[in-house]
Formats: sequence, C-alpha cells, structure tokens
Amino acid sequence: MKVTTAVLGALSAASVIMAGRHQKRVTREHSSNWSGAVVTGQNITGVSATFPVLDANIPKVNETGKDAYLATAWVGIDGYNATDDCPGLWQAGVQSENRDGDVSFMVWYELFPLSPVFIDLGNMTIGDLISVELSTDDSETEASVVMKNLNTGAEYKNSTAITQKLCFKAAEWILERTYTLSGLAGLLDFGTATFLNLTYTEGGNEFDTLPDSVILTDIYDDEKNDVRQTYTNNTKDTVTVKYLGS
Repeated sequence: MKVTTAVLGALSAASVIMAGRHQKRVTREHSSNWSGAVVTGQNITGVSATFPVLDANIPKVNETGKDAYLATAWVGIDGYNATDDCPGLWQAGVQSENRDGDVSFMVWYELFPLSPVFIDLGNMTIGDLISVELSTDDSETEASVVMKNLNTGAEYKNSTAITQKLCFKAAEWILERTYTLSGLAGLLDFGTATFLNLTYTEGGNEFDTLPDSVILTDIYDDEKNDVRQTYTNNTKDTVTVKYLGS
C-alpha cells in the first residue's frame, strides 16, 4: 500500500504574522491513493490512533468502470517516500467495502510489501471506534500490533519478525483508496472520518500532539482528470478526512 505523492506547497496559518511570533507551516501534498497526515523524523518506533469503521456509501456519481468501492483507515510506520533500501511499511487498519450493495469489513495488519494478514475482531458496524497501536522492540527486529473495538471490547494482539527493511522515518494516519488485483478500486463515500488520540514515538519519547511540520495529503483521482476526492485537516491532536466526491 505504497503512496505516490506530489507537493502542493506550504500553507501559512495566517497571511500576516507579527514579528517574533512563531509561524506555523503545513505542507500539503496530493496522492492517487492516500489522504491523511504524515509526521517525519528519525527513529520513529511507535504510532497509534482511534478511528471509526468507515461508512460504505457508493458515490452519487459513480466512477467509470468500477464494480467495487472501498476505503481503508489505518496507521503505520514508514512507507512515505519509501526507497529501494527501505521498502517496508508496518501498518494496520480496517477496510470497508461496498460491492453492489453488499457491505463488508476486513481487519488486517501488514508488513508491506508482504501480503496483509486478515484477523478476526468480531462483529462490527459502521461507526464503531477502533484503536490501533503499532510498535517495534528496541532491537528493531520485532513488530507488535494491538487492535481493539472500543464498542464491543473485542481485542487482538500479535507480534511478528521484521523481515522487510524499515527506516523508522515516518508515522502515518491514513485513509486510503485501496488497490485491488484489477487496479485502484472506486473510493467509497465515507462522509467524514476523524483519527483521534494520536500518538507517535520518536527517539524513545512519546508525543500526543502533531508538530507544526505535519504533512497533509489529499486524494486526487488520476484516472479522472485529477478530480480532488478528499480534503484533510488537522488540529494538534486530531486528523480529519472529508470525502468530496467523484
């Protein structure tokens, strides 16, 4: 679930800043498949958030040639600006799908580029709050995942060996337009999705607010004249992604 991005430019928090005051600058990018927030740094070994099971409405204006509509919310470590030397992405989330009115959900974790591992988190419904915690051990040889449905209490924990190279340079909170075997699926009309209780661990220290240097990314449909499909916004401790249309 690798991202392709382009930088749209830095946006200042205000058009006029008093001398001596701090000026917030947010970089906004666009992607064919990622929308959300990215924090870059060094030795990022943990990330967490709470997000809802996404709504699964087929858009009012269908995307040409799409027989399935999907959207996935996840958190992850690395994957942003991945290189041949560091191709790995440690991530976990929940996918919503609508195929001809048949709605389904899949819970998974993945050490990309390996295949995802699908897990059982019990019955879930749209709007259930899912908490995800990802971490790696001090030796950076083992990765752990904890996922919980806060509405039902169902919980899953597991650890796996890190067999794909990670560089520990990014933490992500992402809503993704999902790839299938036939290419990009249609993007569900998920309404608005908010990532809450964000944390990330960098250099052994845990942070529960986003830095001013956070990178925001939006989905532009490169199969349809670069139509903008999402808009991402953030506060110090939340990331909100809004569906705009097809």
